Amino acid sequence: MANRWILITLALVFSSVSLILGALSDGVHHDDDLTHFLFARWAWTFPGYLFHLWGRPGYTAPTALVAWIGDRQTAWHMARALSAFVTLIGAVLAADVGRQIGLRYWAWIVCLCYVQPLNFLLSFTTLTENFTALYLVAAIWCLQRRRIAWGSALFSLALVSRVETVVLLPVWGYCVIAMARRAAIPRTRVFLAAITSLWAPIAQNIGHFACFGTFPVSAYLRPSGSTEYLATGPLAFLPQVLLAASPVVLLLAILGAGRVHRRGATSVVALAFVFLATHWLIKWIGLFASGGFARFVVAVAPLLAIAAAGGLETAMSALRRHGGDTVRVAVMAFGLLIVGYYATLLETRAGRLAFDIHRLDVLSSPRVITSLVGIVALTLILGRMRPWTLGARLGLLSLFVVSFGLLAHFIRPLRLTGVQSVARDVAIDARILAAGKPVFAANPWIAWWSGFIEDPTAHKGRRLLSSMPDGTIFVWDPIYSPSDFHKLVLDDFEKDPAYQRIREIAIPDDGVFVLLKKVGETPIEG
Repeated sequence: MANRWILITLALVFSSVSLILGALSDGVHHDDDLTHFLFARWAWTFPGYLFHLWGRPGYTAPTALVAWIGDRQTAWHMARALSAFVTLIGAVLAADVGRQIGLRYWAWIVCLCYVQPLNFLLSFTTLTENFTALYLVAAIWCLQRRRIAWGSALFSLALVSRVETVVLLPVWGYCVIAMARRAAIPRTRVFLAAITSLWAPIAQNIGHFACFGTFPVSAYLRPSGSTEYLATGPLAFLPQVLLAASPVVLLLAILGAGRVHRRGATSVVALAFVFLATHWLIKWIGLFASGGFARFVVAVAPLLAIAAAGGLETAMSALRRHGGDTVRVAVMAFGLLIVGYYATLLETRAGRLAFDIHRLDVLSSPRVITSLVGIVALTLILGRMRPWTLGARLGLLSLFVVSFGLLAHFIRPLRLTGVQSVARDVAIDARILAAGKPVFAANPWIAWWSGFIEDPTAHKGRRLLSSMPDGTIFVWDPIYSPSDFHKLVLDDFEKDPAYQRIREIAIPDDGVFVLLKKVGETPIEG
């Protein structure tokens, strides 16, 4: 009974904070936040967005149910509230999986979900990763209850929420077969589970072909990277995992993986490991034009929390008495600190880490160091601890302090950045200058501030711009326009007499927006 009250209290507290932060937010964690929401809202005008490869149908379809409500701002807040609900349900289901397999601290899995900084952050955004996480943990929840067909149907939704989850398909198949053998489930039900695990990708491919004439599955046949996301190094993904899951949760998850596996939840460990290993490899080699962002880890956040609850048992044992657990915790804690810090420095120097490591300088301030030394000295005097016990406690304390610093940094209302605020003024100027003529822009913030609804079949590239009438205002931006996807290079237009430079608007520390007017006929290009 006490565990249930702990779970209810934690769920109410964290979900309430998430809802409040979402209501106070007007910005994004990443521009994809806005793009995914717009796709869901535009789906009511262009249903093709429900099957769009980069819209992620597993996200777009449920979000579209609320994205139509009221004006754009109201609808966006409704979508954030839905995201908070999705994260909450994922955390509660993860806790119930922990209860099913007999973990002592199962009720605290809710807390272990939310103390993962980016999982908490994404609970008040409109990104796809927490939806993926819900589908995966819900599938595992069904699997643990021997409902393999329902579990496979939910797992199928994960396949159309994040494209890289396709690597989990054989892992899921193995887990279903293993459960079927253990529970003596008939082969007919196993066959049904195999079919239902593919229903969502099949539906997406059929719908996508009907709307766009191509199959999303073809994306897996193009593993090459892009000029934006290059090959990195073998340690490049580690800082992203640490930022997303926090060092303390990652350590506990590693410690608890074996315990969770032995309790019969192999699917938790296998799915999380394969998913993270895939992203590690993709970021290292630079495949599939993936940025290897930290937020991708959120897709397995509930699974990491379940494993971390198992690791919490090991950690508590290590703190209470000297033994093998104590040595393992001490070595792994300091090992993670050293390797993680080294990897973070490498990524920071390479300019690939969005998070500024110097924001954690407070953790090495004299006051913090003095406090840590005082705590260590006091525990030595009062507890007469052995060296390995001290190492375990100090290592865990250090990881906890760093994790708390990350959580404090990320968990706050999302605000508009300089470029996003400037885009609002640019959108107004462009509409005035166009005087009833079209406005063309690759930047999604121009579409947002202008209230555009864009046709998903129209690629915003040179060919579409060339086909537009004289008087069209082209808003060039330094981020999206010259990208590999749009290929709208400013020099090409400034050399073209069919385009006239009207004005430029500076972006704080980030280049300029350039407004060009189409003043002559142009051949259809691209």
